[in-house]
Amino acid sequence: MLLAQGLIPEPQLLVLDEPMSALDEAGIQVFEQLLQGWRQAGTTVLWIEHDLEAVLRLADRVTGLNRQVLFDAPPAQALTPERLLGLFSVHPRSESLA
Repeated sequence: MLLAQGLIPEPQLLVLDEPMSALDEAGIQVFEQLLQGWRQAGTTVLWIEHDLEAVLRLADRVTGLNRQVLFDAPPAQALTPERLLGLFSVHPRSESLA
């Protein structure tokens, strides 16, 4: 990310695929600071992420895709149990595994 930022100091759009997946706690803090800076600069960030806690904490808007757009809303409205079930095609089981 820092290399890309050096090559294009004020990008209009950044596409980041799981940017926090290999980061330690210090790296995550740096990423969050970069994200805040991009937000203040008006940069659009398309951020692919499976860490839903990070998405809830950091994203302005969430779009769920599963062969089609399932939802597009602020995180608290987008990440409901019902929408997540549709997104991940997971169906709760009423019986426990023996």
